[in-house]
Amino acid sequence: MSELVQKENLALYLDAVTRFKRNIRGLRPEPGDSRRTFYDKVVAGGAMCSGGVWLFSVPELLLGDGDADYAEVCRLFPWIPLPLLETCNMLFHYLALADAKDWSSRCLDAMASASEEDLRWGYWEFVIWCLNDPDLGLRPHMEPADLPTLDAAAEWALGMACGETAEKPTITTAQKEFAWRSYVRFERRDAIKALEEIDGGLFVFYLAETNRFCFNYHRLKSIAEKLIEFIKNGAAVV
Repeated sequence: MSELVQKENLALYLDAVTRFKRNIRGLRPEPGDSRRTFYDKVVAGGAMCSGGVWLFSVPELLLGDGDADYAEVCRLFPWIPLPLLETCNMLFHYLALADAKDWSSRCLDAMASASEEDLRWGYWEFVIWCLNDPDLGLRPHMEPADLPTLDAAAEWALGMACGETAEKPTITTAQKEFAWRSYVRFERRDAIKALEEIDGGLFVFYLAETNRFCFNYHRLKSIAEKLIEFIKNGAAVV
């Protein structure tokens, strides 16, 4: 990408972020049940509006278009990795509206000051942290038989940070059966689901489910803050 194109794309992005901040300030949920009622907060993705529930999304608010999708955002801002955008959108949907307003703005601002390499490094370093952190990560919820899969996923994520294109590791048939058919040991089940969805936005959803964010909201906020931290620190890793 030429320097001129980079500047043009960044100018468009900064305009879009300004629009996003204006649009998200305009969200005024009315009394009523949100689409998600896991905790006693109004979530951003389920703000009640007249006539029912509108599910806002980061792409819609970013572009000011109710029909906006990831493909359009990635076309306009090609240095933003799709998994990062999906992850931001997933966190946006599950953070309380008051938290999402501040967090989303800071997250998008961090993206504006990062290069494509910074964002790639920062995002995949975040994923590796999600796998291994002793408090909020997946490793504490894995059985010994699961650990080789987790280690392979961490190695694959490091390769993605370096720009490699290898296929992601697959979970075993036994793990899949446990994850998708079992209704016991909630944490391990969703930890395995997170491993399977490691290259998309649902990864962070199952990470949050593993941490029972519906009963422990500060854990979800901690995960969201870590994403911004890794985006900002991406350049220091390269």
